[in-house]
Amino acid sequence: METEVFLARRFDRLRQIIQLRNDKIQQLDKQVLVYFEEGNLQGIEALMRQKTTILSTNEQLCCFIDKWESRASSRIDEQLYTSI
Repeated sequence: METEVFLARRFDRLRQIIQLRNDKIQQLDKQVLVYFEEGNLQGIEALMRQKTTILSTNEQLCCFIDKWESRASSRIDEQLYTSI
């Protein structure tokens, strides 16, 4: 049971990281507007590459969490059935 609690905490921490990265995307979007007003196209391009990377990584993290959380859940269910 300790393992499940440990994993749940890890998954929660990963979700927090994803949220922080989503907050970063919002900051990037605001910075794009500033760069647009300045005519800084190279800066906009760099920010958009960064945003794409963050979005891709967030998607991978979400898939990782879903995959391993479901496996952990299945394992817990199996333990419950076999212990009865």
